[in-house]
Amino acid sequence: MDSTINISVIIPVYNHQNFIAQCLDSLVSQDYKNWEGIIINDGSTDDSLSIINEYAKKDSRFVVIDQENMGIYNLHVIYNNALKISRGEYIAILEGDDYWPKTKLSLQMKSFNDPEVGLSWGNGVYVDVDGNEIYKVENQENKWGKNIVTNYPIRSSTKYFLFASNFFNMPTCSVMYRKKVLSEINGFWQPKGLKWLDKTTWILVSLKYKFAYCEFNTGYWRRHEAQVTSINTD
Repeated sequence: MDSTINISVIIPVYNHQNFIAQCLDSLVSQDYKNWEGIIINDGSTDDSLSIINEYAKKDSRFVVIDQENMGIYNLHVIYNNALKISRGEYIAILEGDDYWPKTKLSLQMKSFNDPEVGLSWGNGVYVDVDGNEIYKVENQENKWGKNIVTNYPIRSSTKYFLFASNFFNMPTCSVMYRKKVLSEINGFWQPKGLKWLDKTTWILVSLKYKFAYCEFNTGYWRRHEAQVTSINTD
């Protein structure tokens, strides 16, 4: 196997013992093999860390960062610390309670054949705690228009991030970036007082780069009561 790392996958984990095995299995089973998984255990109080360590023992592509809990208001610190040590040219996000189809990376990497694309995203499936389908995110180009979902001309989608209530359900687990794009905006951006950083980071990327929209399943986004986005009212 080629040892070149092309994709760095940032995997934030906090008390995900019931989901982390499925999450990591979905990365190990990717048909695209040149990745590293940077797992940040944010002070989990359950059995998450021991499960993570077992995977790291078996697969040297995993890097484990075990730290005291920093919490949701410091997600930008957690993500950016992982970004600093990443070796890949591309960055993907896989939260510890989500998972991917096995062709996700191989298919989505084709998005970046266009050098003007800074962010790729696509269809996804919301699932419950047991992995049962709740809702499919698909046909977004038909719903919003090609220029919005691809952010072309540049900044076409910016106002939708700012003013649309949920900006066409863009699943976080679907998103991949060019690393140089994140470097140009000084990493992930989380304004003080917000419990999330995905949408605010996408806003900054939308000011300078095209998006690619993938019309295939790029991830399973789990919804449950303990999830930040399920209780978020920001």
